[in-house]
Amino acid sequence: MRRLFSVTLVLVLGAALGVVPLASRAADPSTSSGQAPFEINAVLATTGAAGFAGKAESQGLAVEETVINNAGGINGRPVKFVIWDDQSNPQVAVQIGNQLLAKGVPVVIGPSLLPSCAALQPIFKGKAVVFCTSAGYHPDPNSFAFTQGVSTIDQLVFAVRYLRLSGIRKIAAVTSVDANGKDVEKGLELALSQPENKDMSLVTTEHFSVGSIGDVTVDAQMSKVKASGAQAVINYNTGTPFGTVLHGYTNVGLDIPLVTQPAALSFSLMNQYASFLPKELLITGLVGDAPDVAPRGPISNAIRGYVDSMKGAGVEPDHVGALAWDIAQIIVAAYKKYGLTATGPQINDYIQTLHGWVGMNGQYDFRSSQSGLTPSSIVMVRWTPEKKAFLAVSRPGGGPITARR
Repeated sequence: MRRLFSVTLVLVLGAALGVVPLASRAADPSTSSGQAPFEINAVLATTGAAGFAGKAESQGLAVEETVINNAGGINGRPVKFVIWDDQSNPQVAVQIGNQLLAKGVPVVIGPSLLPSCAALQPIFKGKAVVFCTSAGYHPDPNSFAFTQGVSTIDQLVFAVRYLRLSGIRKIAAVTSVDANGKDVEKGLELALSQPENKDMSLVTTEHFSVGSIGDVTVDAQMSKVKASGAQAVINYNTGTPFGTVLHGYTNVGLDIPLVTQPAALSFSLMNQYASFLPKELLITGLVGDAPDVAPRGPISNAIRGYVDSMKGAGVEPDHVGALAWDIAQIIVAAYKKYGLTATGPQINDYIQTLHGWVGMNGQYDFRSSQSGLTPSSIVMVRWTPEKKAFLAVSRPGGGPITARR
């Protein structure tokens, strides 16, 4: 059964997330302006395998709603983000999408997962914009679909380069038997084809199944990784499958670096998995995740705005909470230009031609890609359990900062 709830119900959301309620938020954004709030819809995985991500995205939007409304909303009209839970299920996402299309909704934030994004795009194309929060989704130009962050393909090219510059030559991959796994293998193939990586080798690729009848353990696959002589292992799963991989890593006694995707930049996830995390967990994040190495000026200011807003609301700022932050700002900007009656084609045209727009993850130019960002926004980040913090171990788009450990 689909569940619809508003992010303005922050006491309920805060309790579900185990965070401090946003006591400073008005119960209804229309209270001070006298106008009913304008609704912007988001389809997120607040339950299911990726529930940790969707909940954090919802929390970020709750905080951002207050920020936007304190700045005047959309041309004086308050905003309300309405969250639809697709339960980490593409079929549910399609049901919700059809319902929103019937209402004439011109744009949707989300979904959170690649399969749900891919399922929505065909029914939205030409009618409404879907702005996916998964970097694993690679929509075509003029498809009415956009994606958050830097492509996972570019992330993997960056990761292999980082490992090479760190002295590693033999890598292993553990991937799921689905669209995510195929995407990872494509990225690794491209990375290893680069002349600079001619001395790098993929010594083994191990597969496992996900979903309702997926593998509950990957100990056998991890044992093969251990026997392969790999110096690092790459896994780009999220949610429950990522936890399965971490369990297998620990169970067979691996001690090599594990490289994973940006959704792992979650304090709640690190706390949940604390007892079986790798000694060296490396994560391909974005400049917004690493304020200390971010370019000074507008980007640093945007990062500070996010961090201060989240902390002011009693919420620990992290990558997952920020997944929809820049997206929401871009969509609000489109409505400010075209008005609250903006159509899907108008919002699509606005985003497709947007360039020079600065957010917390870099300077966006959607004329070159559907994410608007380039590999120069990628930063390698390391989880430091002793400090309970994520620490940048590379410059944006660059090689290791060897002194940072």
